[in-house]
Amino acid sequence: MALNPKTQSSLSRHTFWGVGLRFTGLALQLVTGIFAARVMGAQEFGAYVLAHTIVLLAGGAVHWGQGDLALRVLPKASAKTARRLLWNSVMATATSVTLAVPALWAAELAGARLAPGWVLVGTLLALHGGCLTLAALLSACDRVLWVQVIEAALRPAAMLALIGASALFDLSLDATLLFQCGIAAAGLSFGLMAVCLTITWKRRVPATGSSPLPRISQGFPLLATGWSSLFLSQLDHLVVGLVLGNTALGLYRVASRAAGLVGLVQQVATQVLGPRLSHALAAGKVSAARGLTATSAQAATAGGLGVAAIIMILSSPYLQYLGPDYQQAKHLIPIMTLTQICALPFGSGALVLILTRNESRLLKINCFAAIFGACTTAIAAHLFGLIGVSIALLALLPAHKARLRHVVLKTKGPDPAIEFPSWARTGSGKQRRLGRS
Repeated sequence: MALNPKTQSSLSRHTFWGVGLRFTGLALQLVTGIFAARVMGAQEFGAYVLAHTIVLLAGGAVHWGQGDLALRVLPKASAKTARRLLWNSVMATATSVTLAVPALWAAELAGARLAPGWVLVGTLLALHGGCLTLAALLSACDRVLWVQVIEAALRPAAMLALIGASALFDLSLDATLLFQCGIAAAGLSFGLMAVCLTITWKRRVPATGSSPLPRISQGFPLLATGWSSLFLSQLDHLVVGLVLGNTALGLYRVASRAAGLVGLVQQVATQVLGPRLSHALAAGKVSAARGLTATSAQAATAGGLGVAAIIMILSSPYLQYLGPDYQQAKHLIPIMTLTQICALPFGSGALVLILTRNESRLLKINCFAAIFGACTTAIAAHLFGLIGVSIALLALLPAHKARLRHVVLKTKGPDPAIEFPSWARTGSGKQRRLGRS
């Protein structure tokens, strides 16, 4: 069953504006990062990156998977089920923040110090976790564009404006000031999304009939799966910061930020497509979902290759502008860009495994990749430094993506191959027949 023209038009419009807003936000983040790296130097910038990485990892667990559960349950939830889901999300986030206070205090007493201080780290952690919860609830209510406007555009714009204002007042830019600006921007984003969710919730038309009330524990498998993916995305920064120190992390960050632009197109397509894919599968429109996601994967791959070419051309001027502290990163950008290119054709298998209720398989793959990747990158960092970490990731990331794709194509269920374009579905005759079913 195909989606009606109105739904297809809406998906195209959401994808177009979603990609535009995400690129705008990334451009603002890139400008902010370049300015901060240039002014602060590699060592201080690396100290900020390490603290921010910890915020991302801890903040990703604050909601206990309730946001991911909402993305699956809310589109077909009754009014009572929706209220329970909202209550579970609020309670999970509030409980996590409450438990984080004594944990941060204990870390301070134990002598574990980060450059911004644990108070600022904890504050940003709480706000970031709250923003993730609100963003997931809004996305589940089919308000993806609202999330993109606030999180992908307004929040980084506010961050850049605050940093610019601090420069006008001749304030010394360091990790502490960057975190203070980040807290203000996250607070603005949290407030706006809370207002948007309130408006959306009042206008939401609940599904007819009754549906099972969700339990908080139902989000735990989704939390484990989502957090394992988040950990994998931040693993290299964590290893470099802990093993090689802040200066090396500053160098690594400016290189990975540039190379990460390659995978952005696919990330945007996946993020915009996720709620729509959830709605399509919930409605049983599998063939329509297959066609839409296959087209999305093809466009993401083509766009990523174009971005890679631009990065290779502009990498030298980019590092020259940052200053002499960062010239050692010139050998890292080509390797990291090649890593992203090699991972592009495999699509987003993680999304398909989640939406087809195969989180346990994804979790097993991610856990193995996390343990093996942490050991491999740590050893490579000790033996060969930053080049060793980059080469290790060149082998690890495409292999992980390929493994996910292999599992997706072998999985039975509502057409698990929907995420992959036809030219990416290779393998045995049985697998090819599954992809066409």
